Amino acid sequence: MSIWSLSINGAPAISPESLHLAGLRRHLANQDIDTLTCVALIPFDTSPGLEVDDQVILYRDATVWFSGLVTQLAHSANVIRQSISITVSGPHYYLNNRVYRQEWAMLQSDQSYDAARTSHLFLGQRVNWTPYPPDPPTTVYAAISEIIDDILTYAEDLGDPIAHDITNLPTEMVIPVIEERDITCAEAIRRILRWIPDTIAWWDYSTSPNPTLRFSRRSGLTATTLSLGTPPLAEIELTPRTDLLVSCVSLTYQRMDTVDGVNIPLNTVDTYPIDKTGNERYAYVATIDLKGGYTNTLSSKIVAASIDISTWAFWGSHHAAIIEGQVITFELLSYSGTMANPADPDSPDIAWDNVTYPREMIKGAWYSWMAPGIVANKATIRCRARITYQTHDGGSGQTDVRIEDLTASIIVTNAPVGSNTYDTVSESETGEQVPTGLAQSLYESLSTLHYSGRLTLREAECGDAHPSIVNWLSRAINIDQSAMSDWATMQAMIQTVDEIIDTGETTLTLGPPEHLSPQDLVQLLLMTRLRHKYTNPGVQAAGILQATASTDITPIGSGAGVGNSQGAKGHEKLSVAKTTTVGETAVLAKLALDATGGAWKLNATAGGSASSGGQEISLESGHATAGKLIRIRTVKYCMDVGPKAGESLDMDLPCSLPRDSEGTEYSLTTGEAI
Repeated sequence: MSIWSLSINGAPAISPESLHLAGLRRHLANQDIDTLTCVALIPFDTSPGLEVDDQVILYRDATVWFSGLVTQLAHSANVIRQSISITVSGPHYYLNNRVYRQEWAMLQSDQSYDAARTSHLFLGQRVNWTPYPPDPPTTVYAAISEIIDDILTYAEDLGDPIAHDITNLPTEMVIPVIEERDITCAEAIRRILRWIPDTIAWWDYSTSPNPTLRFSRRSGLTATTLSLGTPPLAEIELTPRTDLLVSCVSLTYQRMDTVDGVNIPLNTVDTYPIDKTGNERYAYVATIDLKGGYTNTLSSKIVAASIDISTWAFWGSHHAAIIEGQVITFELLSYSGTMANPADPDSPDIAWDNVTYPREMIKGAWYSWMAPGIVANKATIRCRARITYQTHDGGSGQTDVRIEDLTASIIVTNAPVGSNTYDTVSESETGEQVPTGLAQSLYESLSTLHYSGRLTLREAECGDAHPSIVNWLSRAINIDQSAMSDWATMQAMIQTVDEIIDTGETTLTLGPPEHLSPQDLVQLLLMTRLRHKYTNPGVQAAGILQATASTDITPIGSGAGVGNSQGAKGHEKLSVAKTTTVGETAVLAKLALDATGGAWKLNATAGGSASSGGQEISLESGHATAGKLIRIRTVKYCMDVGPKAGESLDMDLPCSLPRDSEGTEYSLTTGEAI
């Protein structure tokens, strides 16, 4: 006979009889709390020698047969008997009472990241700290073994006296991310194992110093064969669960990606066996929502032209005619050019490098993310030229020759001639990856016939016939019965074990994991039907939640218009913006002197007629006194930010303009009369 003894809070072991304990019973459960129960046959108002929270170890000879925590003392009495019922809960009790908190990357005030744990969970992914720093943390999808390992390691690190072994859990199977809040470690494990419902989780009490939680799938359970009429098998009840069989598993993964604000649905179908369609009778069909990805791009167009400083075509594009008339000849006498130092823009300008920057940016803006090798810079080009003008002095056809010093402030670039559009991804996040092998795993769990029922074993002492079995949950059962040949290989799973030490009777409850996963198709569908997600899982690694990432890209001239021309010496240039409708609508202008108001008024109208009623641009007469001329030239311009409707846009000239999507710049240059 075996010697049974108890150790309380690490004290030397004593016999149960010394504490007046009787009726010792061990209950083992798949993925639930094991218990050791007994009754102290003592007055109900006395101490049984055990208190709640005492640590108890039950030995069978020198082997640990059970260990746990006293969780309940129930006092009872009647006219015949008084007693105290004692419940000792196994190590799963710790997991059932420990709220799981998952690691997040928390953004600190100094923009660094720190690891912290929260009970807002994304089961199925984890924070990846490589290579932080310098790069921010990211999230990666985790296999089932990784998820459960983190849960149990978390509990152990907090002092729960347990150990775990995940050897038999899938190391590559990734599941859809499950968002949860405020659930225990035990419940988190159950949520994960729903995806592999043929898994048994059982406690091995023979390990030291703490019991070990082990996992076994049905196909990996060691089979034990019993025969009715041959000890220890005394009673048998078995029901083949054909009602739980599925013909195939067909999972549709539905994901909505967003590319530049456009939603793109992506559906992936995973059906197993691969020759099935999901239309078969008894097919398990489910749609699983996955978190979508998004991509936002930046796009910018550059219009570039060649620079030929020896021609009036270049200089004329940056200067209105200085006097009324047209240029007859242009002779370049000398020129020089400077530009900002690309290595240090705050340092003094350097000589214009017309090899690296051979072209002029006519329209658009340059950004550092553009195609490799595309560069741009601010440059100022000056020249002295001999210019012959055709005057209009009463139609005499006279000419005027002048030596002019001209300056052009431009943006130089090496972008190809013509219009070129560049784009780049400003921010992106990959969507939740489609799980691999999940349909096959579910099919293998649900397509193999389960058996429900109960077996009763009777022995002189529990476990006498099979001393090597430390926990019946680690075994599968076959029955050697000639008339029922299928039972010989049924590999029936054990869900609970009840062992009565005093009588040597063991009851094995067989079947699928009833407390873990649904037992018919309708209930099983709840596993996906109730899977709701609403928080962006990217926040776990980002530390903050924002609709779009901020992008700090500053083009040349950002914040203020870049002047692309300067008036010739002694001449003042004034500019004002006037908006028009989208498109190349012709804009005609009527210039009139308002003697009463003391201003020149430029009245612009669209549509091909010079009628009045258009928007008005005024030049105070103080800028154009008698004997001076006003020249008007229309050029294109580009504005990132402008006034909203009803607001005023005050530039060099007083005006009040509504904002539209495209604009025209009117250059008004005053000069001495010829």
